[in-house]
Order: sequence, then C-alpha cells, then structure tokens
Amino acid sequence: MKQKLIIPFKISFIALAVVLIAACSKQKFEHTAVRDAADFPKQLVVDEEDAGDLEDTDKASFEIKLTDGIDPEGIELSGKPQVLGSAVTVQFELKDAEGFANWSDYILGGTAFYEVDDCTTSEDLGVDLQFTFDPTTGKGSVLFPAEVNSIELELELDPTMMDDAIENTDDRGFTFALTGIGTTTENLVINTDLETTFRLYDDEKVFGGWEADHTNASELSNILDLFTIANSDLNGLTAAEIDKIEVEFAFDEFKLLITLVETETIDDCGTPEVVQLEIELEGEWEELTDDAMSGTAHFIVEREEDNGFITEVEYEGSFERIGNTLTLTLTGSDGNSETNELTLTLTR
Repeated sequence: MKQKLIIPFKISFIALAVVLIAACSKQKFEHTAVRDAADFPKQLVVDEEDAGDLEDTDKASFEIKLTDGIDPEGIELSGKPQVLGSAVTVQFELKDAEGFANWSDYILGGTAFYEVDDCTTSEDLGVDLQFTFDPTTGKGSVLFPAEVNSIELELELDPTMMDDAIENTDDRGFTFALTGIGTTTENLVINTDLETTFRLYDDEKVFGGWEADHTNASELSNILDLFTIANSDLNGLTAAEIDKIEVEFAFDEFKLLITLVETETIDDCGTPEVVQLEIELEGEWEELTDDAMSGTAHFIVEREEDNGFITEVEYEGSFERIGNTLTLTLTGSDGNSETNELTLTLTR
C-alpha cells in the first residue's frame, strides 16, 4: 500500500516541476524586449579585405560603404541598404608600405566620388567630397555624403615606379585602413578593424594578359571543350567568327575574353558606338601559387541557369610558364559532368 502511495507522490512532484519550469519559460519569453531597428547603429567599413593590380597600374581604388541594416518589414531578408541623413568626415590611413620608402614617391594624389547612375558620377556634377592626403604621414580624409550608400576613394599612383622588367621576389604594396569619423548626430560607428591590403602583381610572372591562337584548330577546340560547360554561348563557335581570344590572370580572378568579328551599335550614355561583340567568362581563384615558373590552378566560374539558379563550375589543374609562353592544363566540372584534361598554350 505504501508503494502505491509513493508513486503518485513522485508523479505529482514531477508534474509540478514541469508546470513551474513552463511558467518560468513563458514569463521569460513574454518579457523579452524587442529592439527597434533604429536602435542599431549604422556602420561604415572599407569593403574589401584584399585588393591588387598589375605593377603598371596608375590607381588604387577602395570602396567605403555603409553595411546593410535590419529591414523591419522583413522584405530584405539579407539586409536593407542604408544611407546617412547628414554628411560625415571619414579619416583614413595608409601604412605598411612595401617596395618604396616615402608615400610621396608613389602616391601622387587622389579623389573620391560616388555613382549617380551608370553614366554619371558625383564628379561629373561638380560635387566635391573634400579628399585630403598628407604624404608625410600617410593620413587623409574624405566626406561621406548624405543619401549615399557607398563612395569610391581613388588614389593616383606613379605607374612607372613599380613597372620594371624583372621578376620581383619581394611583396610590394600597402595597407588602407579607416581610422575615425568626425562629429556627427547620426547613430553611426566606424569599423577600424577591417583593412584592405593592396598588392602589386608582377606581369613578368603568370599575372597579366595572355593570348590564345584561335586559328590553331587544336587550341580552339581545347578552349571550347573546356569552357562551353561554363558558358553555352561558346558552343559551336568557329575560327572565322573570332577576332581574338585573351586570357587574363589577376590577383583573385581568371578571365577569358573572346572578341568576335561581328559588331553591334550600343548607346549606353547617349553616344552611339559600334563595338565588336564579346563573350566574357570570369572565375574567382580559390588558390593561385604566386610562382614565376609553375604552380597550381584552381578557380570557380558561376553559371546562371534559365531558372535563375547559379551552378558552380570548378576548374582544377596546373600552369607552367617558360619565358613568354604559359601552358595551362585544366579539367572542368559542374558536379554532374566533367571535361577531359586539356592543355592550353598561351603567349604574350
């Protein structure tokens, strides 16, 4: 009999504990305050962690932008673009110079602007974003205007300083960082932890432009067999339709540009112009060995499907450079099908 009395007591005790826990959980949930989206500060950042160009470049560009904010209406799930209600001064600094001693030796000046539309920038409208730069300290400032989501800060570089005819082994470039903002009534913070490392790449190595001989039947066949899987516009092209084929390696990008003989008239900004049709294919490097002679090649090209979905086409292989000849051996795969291993012979 005692056993029968004890069991209900245990059950009742457990049930009471569950009720109490549920009540506490409910109470805690009901008292969780929901913050207004306006309570979250807007944030200014430098957009890219890494940037670079070939050694003969005459500019270095950096995007300063407002990060996307919370959309209270839930329409923009990835974040809602933000703007400022009033302009603010943004301070920046150049540091970690490599390949030169003084900022004045390499940085000739600069400017800042924002895009109004595809054909117009703020500079075209005479808007001054008050760019300043002190070459003795490497520090400067720029005005971030109201009602704009991002601005482009462009440094003018001496194109002759780094452009030499040797294969350089040392790093060359500098770091760009935001350091502060001026007085503002905006609920605004600036991210000074994110920095952009700008590197100069040697066009005596694999980086830069190369050409393929489209009149060589074997070479053209290999190019089409490799890259038609990433862009169906290449399917069935003939040598007679092609003017030239160029391949370019940037610090984080592979680009294939096929210029056709066929032309069209474009009128993007009010001035009609006859141009040759182009088929362009771009891939992002996952790994590129910065070696003068050989290394691994691994990049991904995004293929847009008819339904709007994106399929990644992965290319893997190797390269070997001997003088002005680059041999590129690749296979391509989209997860369902794979090309044969094919070799391209490029020259410059």
